[in-house]
Amino acid sequence: MRRVAEVELIHLPEEVESCCIIYLPHVGYLLAFPPSPSLDQTLNAQDYHLPGLEFMFKTADMVLYKSQTCLELDRELGDIQVEIANHETRIMMRLVEVLLQQAQQFLALLHHILMLDCLLAFSVVSRECGWVRPELTEEPVLEIEEARHPLYELCTPTFVANPVRSGRPHQCITLVTGPNASGKTVGVLAILAQVGCWVPASRARLRPLEAIIAVTQTTPPVTSALSTFMLDLTRMCTALARATQFSLVIIDEFGAATYENDGAALLTACLDHWCKQALPGHTPNNNRLSREREAGKGTRNSGSRRKGDEDSSRRSSRSERGEGSSRSRGSDEGRDEGPAVQEAPPHVFVSTHLLQVYDHLLYPEAVRC
Repeated sequence: MRRVAEVELIHLPEEVESCCIIYLPHVGYLLAFPPSPSLDQTLNAQDYHLPGLEFMFKTADMVLYKSQTCLELDRELGDIQVEIANHETRIMMRLVEVLLQQAQQFLALLHHILMLDCLLAFSVVSRECGWVRPELTEEPVLEIEEARHPLYELCTPTFVANPVRSGRPHQCITLVTGPNASGKTVGVLAILAQVGCWVPASRARLRPLEAIIAVTQTTPPVTSALSTFMLDLTRMCTALARATQFSLVIIDEFGAATYENDGAALLTACLDHWCKQALPGHTPNNNRLSREREAGKGTRNSGSRRKGDEDSSRRSSRSERGEGSSRSRGSDEGRDEGPAVQEAPPHVFVSTHLLQVYDHLLYPEAVRC
């Protein structure tokens, strides 16, 4: 192109000291030369018209024309860059058609590759960081010795490992009042064990969990009709309704979005609900049986207070005592039909700044503080 520009420079006005041939996609080859004060004066007077050249456009530092030589270059070489792009597009579309015909095979292969990559990542990080293989059991326990957060221990050289013990014979409810200790480490280790990875600890023993429920503080979106406190209540209600003895519940600063006394009272009531399940001899039917006994006592007391004939009152009291004894035998027989199922609380880890919660628990012996 330099030789072509040298030939074109001979036919240009004397005011043009240099020129070049440039290529623009969809436009083709153009003759370009920088403007000068004398050339600008001449071109402005002629409305940028030069003999044998077609004016295209002008930029801040260049005037561009289409010459006869540029037209010949367009015919011989053509719009090469556009043709290359179009050819690449055609090749890509044909490749897409072939891939779509074998999409199921490629997806299955991709699934196995991703699974292999994930297992290799588990293996590498477990070996490099000194993690241990968790022991899975059928007992509803969560026991971890020297538990460490997999990321936080890499950021500080003074990380202190902590033991985790939840489930019989230990308490299932753990109340933590220290800073930055909301059970995040326990949740991460439980998830790692669930997906088949080793865990950062010296020993881990747990049962596969049915659910991991987190009651944490979040900022509601602008479009949400619920306040921050209402979102906390909704998550806590979900935890109370869905958590079983094979679940893990992580609570972080519940009640901080309302008055301190109200938040402490709500948190205490929720913990008492789970503490009742940890009491020995507690079964789901105990409350119903106690209500039936109270109803039976009320019926007998009302019958003894009736006024009337002594014989009829004796008969009525004897009949009521008989009914009461038959109900008692019936309830005893109903209880003897099958063993009572001991209801156990989930694994609960609570982080709170409300120090008065533990002092107001009805069953503090069921909580590890």
